[in-house]
Amino acid sequence: MSVSVAHTPRARAPSRHLALIHGWGFGAEVWQSTLSALRLAVDHLDHPLPATPQTDATQAAAPHWQIHRLSLPGYDGVADRDETFAACAQAMVDALPAGVVLGGWSLGGLLALHAAATNPEKIGGLILIGATPCFQERADWPAAQPAATLAGFREALASDAVATRRRFAAQLNQGDRQARPLTRALTNLLATTPAPAPAALARGLDWLRDVDLRPPLRACRVPTLIVHGAHDAIAPPGAAEFLAAQIETSEYVCLADAAHAPFLAEPEQVAAAIARFLGKNIAQSGAADPTLPPKRLVRAAFDRAAAAYDDVAVIQRRVAALLCAGLPKALAPTCGGAAPLGTAPPHAPAPWRAPSPTRPLALDAGCGTGFGGLELRARWEGIELVAADFAPAMLAHPTHGGSARVASDIEALPFAPGVFDLYWSSLAVQWCDSARVLAEAARSLRAGGHLALSTLGPDTFAELRQSFAGIDRYRHTLAFTDPDTVREHLQQAGFVDIRLERQTLTLHYDTLRALLAAVRDIGANGVGGGARRGLMSRRVWQAFTAAYEAQRQPAGLPASYDVILVHARKAAHPPAAACAIFPPTF
Repeated sequence: MSVSVAHTPRARAPSRHLALIHGWGFGAEVWQSTLSALRLAVDHLDHPLPATPQTDATQAAAPHWQIHRLSLPGYDGVADRDETFAACAQAMVDALPAGVVLGGWSLGGLLALHAAATNPEKIGGLILIGATPCFQERADWPAAQPAATLAGFREALASDAVATRRRFAAQLNQGDRQARPLTRALTNLLATTPAPAPAALARGLDWLRDVDLRPPLRACRVPTLIVHGAHDAIAPPGAAEFLAAQIETSEYVCLADAAHAPFLAEPEQVAAAIARFLGKNIAQSGAADPTLPPKRLVRAAFDRAAAAYDDVAVIQRRVAALLCAGLPKALAPTCGGAAPLGTAPPHAPAPWRAPSPTRPLALDAGCGTGFGGLELRARWEGIELVAADFAPAMLAHPTHGGSARVASDIEALPFAPGVFDLYWSSLAVQWCDSARVLAEAARSLRAGGHLALSTLGPDTFAELRQSFAGIDRYRHTLAFTDPDTVREHLQQAGFVDIRLERQTLTLHYDTLRALLAAVRDIGANGVGGGARRGLMSRRVWQAFTAAYEAQRQPAGLPASYDVILVHARKAAHPPAAACAIFPPTF
């Protein structure tokens, strides 16, 4: 699958993604006239948060929205594939970053709905325009097209595909206040863009005839916006009302003067509705887990820690060595070697050189100062390494040497799918939504590619939690993910041959203040929701100190790390591209 994702400028925080899926008969260009209105409408979601003395403009930036247009198999020059409806929907999910918001019109809405129903952990939101869960009438479903109508289109398509598409362009606008100009615009679009493959058109009509997504609707918990025209004759408004009633997390916008293509008839209104929906449900949501600390604060903490990080990162070095020991002795490069980034990203802090297609290509995700990259280079001479981190000061560290460096959130990587031979991430995932990170890891790896990952388990800093037990009810550590959940997220992302090992590593300190300072000096003092606000009282500090001293060992006061080491392989996927994604708009 071919995906082109441009790079987020360094002055922005990690991107969020909106992917638009066209309907039957029209390719991705059908969205073109709406993109400018949509870009303007979502611009206010991209404005940075106010900078403070503790956070510079980069650290305070709000998530930036990238808008992509997808082309289905057989459209816009994409190779056609004779695949099932479910396989096409899954291919779209696999090609897009975790947390993407899917927007679909008509048939595209049907595909988006299926993708969200089958991959709820990977989809951040749904926007359904002129959509229905079932296009053809059933005995219990009158809000649809008669079987004879779809059969007639199928027959007409076989004899004259051009005339059939023109007829559809006219019919979908019937009842719209702007029916004539809209029909002229769509007819001109048909004449000036490549015709879809005949087999793709026929298969799309078969999908519209056969697919019925009504049964899984009640289980859909993805935030959903339903936009429909009151005069829609292709997908009657009753279908949209049914969607709104069945999806509890939905909101419904009905445009009084529009028909089946409200985004063309009323682009400003539809764009404004989408922006409101994104702002309310997606843009301000932060990490999927509300117990995680805000990313801008985590980024600020690691930026402050970067200069002295290597002097105090004892556990981090030991864990990187353990993780490296479990890697295979040989790492073969991807055949053909597609470069993940293409041209130099505008925010790359090192001189850019494209990775070699003849050498193994590895991603160091959440690279920190780069000593993980040193382990990889020592193991495999000649490996090409891309270092990704969202803390600019970490990326600027000289340890990275000649690595290509990319400012990026590992929950939303700016790379094409299937380009890396190795995904390496050591002690970064605990700050993130692990399901999103692993979905992105799988997307970025080639089929058969290797994953090497370490994170921290729930027994990390057990002594600290025990010392606070009975003193207060605040949370004093991150909500670390347990190994069973990590394994579940690996399996959901499509990894196989999973090897998961758990070790406890313990450091000792002479004093409690030295122990807490060491944690602070590596930037690991954020705990997220439920943390204490403000300073401890003298009484609480004395009680905490006494409780921790009671756990003193001969070597000193212990600080335990519950280390989870993971090695896995990405399962094989169908090799040919199933859809294309146009470069995003900004």
